[in-house]
Amino acid sequence: MFSSISEMTTWLVIGWVIWPGSFFLLALIGESRMPPLWKNQSKAFFPGDLALPVIWIAMFRLNKDTPVSPSAFVILFIIEAVIFGMVTKIAVEDRKNYPRKSANSPTKIYHDLVGYYVFPLSVVPLCVSYAANLIENHAWPSRSLLWVVVPLIFYISCVMYDMHKGFTVENIEARHPSNWKPIWKSRTLE
Repeated sequence: MFSSISEMTTWLVIGWVIWPGSFFLLALIGESRMPPLWKNQSKAFFPGDLALPVIWIAMFRLNKDTPVSPSAFVILFIIEAVIFGMVTKIAVEDRKNYPRKSANSPTKIYHDLVGYYVFPLSVVPLCVSYAANLIENHAWPSRSLLWVVVPLIFYISCVMYDMHKGFTVENIEARHPSNWKPIWKSRTLE
């Protein structure tokens, strides 16, 4: 999958700068704050979201030489439509947990966009394409698929932890505060 440790490290750093790094930059500029990393934070976001770029990069690497057949586009379109409907329902329900100003904060909107739409709508077609290629070629998955499976198990474990633990009003306010102001209006960091 990766030709060297330095190539792997480079890809992981790039992935983590894109997500969740961009989230932290948006919180700094758009809300004048640094989000909590542990206390009050969803474990699915941190540390769980560190797994998402690993999965995304691994699926791109596994599919880099795999062409998608024209007939697969119809199937992928149907799958994407179903996923879009499912994630929209989840996102709408999740927004109900937040006060209006929090739900409309830059970080909440960005988190929902990336977490509910960009990530699943870009990774699932890669997974389908990879699986279709294996089936078509009567092949077994490579060991590189562990770069997807292990982080996915870790991420699902974080989600399950959050579902079991639940959340409080204090958690909600810390994750996406209702008193946010862009840095050019507040001039201080919280």
